[in-house]
Amino acid sequence: MKSLTKKQKNLQAVFIFVTGFIISCALLAVAAKYDLEINHKLYNPTHLLAMFAEFFGFWPLYLPAALFGFSLAANVTYKPVVRWLGRLLIVLTFGGLFYAAVHYAQKRNVLVSFTPLYAILLSLAVSAALCALPLLVRIDISVAIRLRFMGLFGLCYMAADNIVINIIKMIVGRARYDDMLLADGFESFSMWYKIGGTGGTSLPSGHTAAATGILLLLLLCSLFKSCEGEEKNWAFVAYAYITLVAIGRIMMGRHFLSDTVIATVIMSVVFFLMTHNAVYDKALQKALAQAQKVNPSPK
Repeated sequence: MKSLTKKQKNLQAVFIFVTGFIISCALLAVAAKYDLEINHKLYNPTHLLAMFAEFFGFWPLYLPAALFGFSLAANVTYKPVVRWLGRLLIVLTFGGLFYAAVHYAQKRNVLVSFTPLYAILLSLAVSAALCALPLLVRIDISVAIRLRFMGLFGLCYMAADNIVINIIKMIVGRARYDDMLLADGFESFSMWYKIGGTGGTSLPSGHTAAATGILLLLLLCSLFKSCEGEEKNWAFVAYAYITLVAIGRIMMGRHFLSDTVIATVIMSVVFFLMTHNAVYDKALQKALAQAQKVNPSPK
């Protein structure tokens, strides 16, 4: 595939996010009139999609921690202590993710007898298999360098997500659909454009925001020649996943359509800003130069 110039890449990125922004504006207009009615129609907390979104939908935001750990463990040029720290990071990441998934499952009366201890043991088994990969499969050092860049960027994106989303939640204070349902009344329902609700944490959707962590797939197009020019395809995959998680959160009754759309818009803008600045460009070029030095013909 023909290589794209930096200007072409920027124009493609702008096209992707402008298109998404226009679609989001249309959805917010719909939500301004039908937010509550949509939840009435879609509410189904026992649906598999709803449960998947709650138990696993947030994983993409935190998986870069494991990816960073894997990049350390896979790089044979690092000291043994660094490589073991990488393995430890993999274990801690999956331990936390499995623990959180089991916690959500138990809240929904799923896996009631599956204790957090089982989750930790399961995460250790998965982590052990992942930690063994660098020993069983030879990983090119140049690939490890590129994965390290993705992992580090993902950690920065994860921090930005948790800071931005939680601050907005506190400011807006919108009540959740299922909380109002339990209270047998929707008097505390507020529109998405009103600030200062009843102290809830509905807007924006944390799970949907975390699902946007999958946008890191777009970095593959800058890091690997085999993916160059595939931004639109990866963007389609990423936003398809985000959409499924968003629908699941509405079905679970934890969020409204507008909560999920706003979360997606906010974190898409954050991602765009984080990948289109001088600091990012410098770090990317440095990583590519290091990878090129150890392997002049990367794929």
